[in-house]
Amino acid sequence: MRLTITLCLLAVASQAEAAGVTYHLISYAADQDGATLSGYFTLRPEPDDSDFSTDDVLDWSVTISQGGASYTTGVSDPSSLLTPVGNIRRTAAGLTIAPGQGGLLIQSDAVLLSYSRLGADEYSGGFGPFGWDVKSPSMGGTDPWVIARTLGAPAVPEPSTLTLGGIAAACAGAGWSRRRSAA
Repeated sequence: MRLTITLCLLAVASQAEAAGVTYHLISYAADQDGATLSGYFTLRPEPDDSDFSTDDVLDWSVTISQGGASYTTGVSDPSSLLTPVGNIRRTAAGLTIAPGQGGLLIQSDAVLLSYSRLGADEYSGGFGPFGWDVKSPSMGGTDPWVIARTLGAPAVPEPSTLTLGGIAAACAGAGWSRRRSAA
């Protein structure tokens, strides 16, 4: 029975680790010259107020759209590069960059997105003939810049949550039935 409980706890722990935390990029229309930005980073769970690191990235994708065209890069794009510089803070609410603290560069053969708080503040991005390059961007009036937010608890359980619940129920049932048969 102890082996069953140990195996169940290991299965539950591995499911919880795999879930990750997803941060959704924020599109700041006023700073993007008519372009829209969407995308996400799914990161390993970490303590609140830690640094963003590429070692923690499980998955990511960035899409820039403008003038009816749209380009995407991400973890599945062999030409993509994700480069955090300095301090990008992770909290339960989002990813932020404080003045003078860091930056983030995302690039591929087709897409460029850059948040820079080192020296002069600059926000740039785009693809092909479309793009923006703004010195001292408004970033929606946020300071530190909020570049991505979590969406909070989902209304419908994720498949991984249902799997985790199923494993826990099966483990509880196995332990209960063994106790009954031993009595």
